[in-house]
Amino acid sequence: MNATSPVKAGDIEFYAEFSEDMQNTTNIDYTCNVTEVALGTEKWTADAISTVYATISGSYNGTALIEVDGALDISGKEMVPADFTFYIDTQ
Repeated sequence: MNATSPVKAGDIEFYAEFSEDMQNTTNIDYTCNVTEVALGTEKWTADAISTVYATISGSYNGTALIEVDGALDISGKEMVPADFTFYIDTQ
């Protein structure tokens, strides 16, 4: 996701793109600080891209934070946790 403008309610895709191939047999932990963003199951869509599908309900307007943690590179080194802030405008 690369949200440069407010995101509307509905289905959305978040992804983490890494600078190197990762161990795609491990699940990454995606979390969101807003309960109106329902995160689905994470899956690897390429050797260096993890994707999670989510649904944003129509009852929230404001800032949301997605946190990404737990990815391992090929040698087993864990990534530094990262986060992404975006704005939801359902009106």
